[in-house]
Amino acid sequence: KSGPVTTTASDGGVTHSVLKLDHGVYTMAMGATSAFRLRFFPLPSAPPDYLVTEMEILKCKDGVCTLAVANPQHYFAVAHLTKSGGAEQLSANCDGDTARKLGADPVGSDACVFPDRATLEKALRTLIGSKPVSTVNPDP
Repeated sequence: KSGPVTTTASDGGVTHSVLKLDHGVYTMAMGATSAFRLRFFPLPSAPPDYLVTEMEILKCKDGVCTLAVANPQHYFAVAHLTKSGGAEQLSANCDGDTARKLGADPVGSDACVFPDRATLEKALRTLIGSKPVSTVNPDP
């Protein structure tokens, strides 16, 4: 739900953000000048508390956030919903060897390009049960 949230990274770092829901799309403000657009979808053949997370980077000015670039990259992870109303973000490094094992092409040091949605979803299902890279919880 909308409101302030706290993200705790696996290394113990803590970030405070504001989550806003508008027409089924979330915006997570990361300060005054940047945010993420987040959309969540069921992950086929996964338990119902695991969702695909699609992310885009936004730039913000005067409280209005827009895409940082035309035709932005879409980043994907898996969200594991928690009983406390938060979510664990499951994400893996996609270096050269990992990318090839997943059927993807490496881009940069930790990103992948997948040839199709089915290959992406197969790779995302490998994250189920993995250690979260961060946990997001609503502030009390």
